[in-house]
Amino acid sequence: MKEGVPPALGITAVGLLAVVLVLRWRAKREGSSVWPWFERASWVAGIAAAIFAVVIVVAVRDEPAAIGGSPVPDAATTSPAASPSGSPTPTTTTATTTAAPVAAPTTPPPEPVEVQLSPGVCGIGVDSFLDFDEPRSFVERTDTPLRDLDGFELLYRNCSGGLENHKAKSYGAARDVEATPEACRTAARTRGVGELPLAEVVPGVVLCVVTNENRVGWARVIEVRCPCAEANDGEIPTIRLSVVSWPG
Repeated sequence: MKEGVPPALGITAVGLLAVVLVLRWRAKREGSSVWPWFERASWVAGIAAAIFAVVIVVAVRDEPAAIGGSPVPDAATTSPAASPSGSPTPTTTTATTTAAPVAAPTTPPPEPVEVQLSPGVCGIGVDSFLDFDEPRSFVERTDTPLRDLDGFELLYRNCSGGLENHKAKSYGAARDVEATPEACRTAARTRGVGELPLAEVVPGVVLCVVTNENRVGWARVIEVRCPCAEANDGEIPTIRLSVVSWPG
C-alpha cells in the first residue's frame, strides 16, 4: 500500500460498511425501523465507507510490488546487499581503458654516398656513367658491352663535359631542391633537362632523376675540380657529388 494510506483505515472502512449493511437487513426483516437519525447517518457512513474502500483498492492495485507482496525497492536508494557476515558486499567497477595508438616505426633516411666522376683527358679518356639505383660511378672502356651501360641514368661525356640523360625516365636540375623523394621527383618532372652544360655544373646544383626501376635519385654537386684548366690541356674536370636514392 502506498505511503500515507494506513492499512487500518481500510479495515475500519470495510467493517463499518458491514455493520451498516447488517443493521439495514435486520430492520427490514423485523419490519421496524432503527432510529431515524441513526438510519440517515448509517446511509451516509455506508456510502462514505464504500467510496473509501474503492479508493484503497485502486491505490493497492496501482502500487508495483515485488515477489511475495513486498514493495519494489527504488534503484537509486538501494543499499549494497549484505554479505553473510552482515557487512555490505563491495561492488566492483570495471574501468574501460583505451589503448594508446602505437606509432608506426619510422624508416631513417638513407645516408648520402659520395660519388666521383672523372672522364679523363679529352681524346684520351672515355665517358663516365652515374647510377642512382645503387649510387656508384662507372668508367666506360673501349671493350665495355653496351648492355652493361643500360642501368646508368646519367652520362658524363668525354670532351663535351656535359651531364646528359642516359637511361633515366626523367632528369632535372635546380639549386633549391630538398633531399626528399617527393621534392626530387617533382623537380625531375618540372625542371627537366636533356643535358646540363659543364658551365652550369657548379657546387650547390642538385640533380634529380627517376630511374627505370622507379627509384628517386638526388645528387648535390660538392666540387668541380680541374687543376689543369688554366693550362688548357683539354682535361675534363672531376665532379664530386653527394648522392641519395629512395625506392619508388
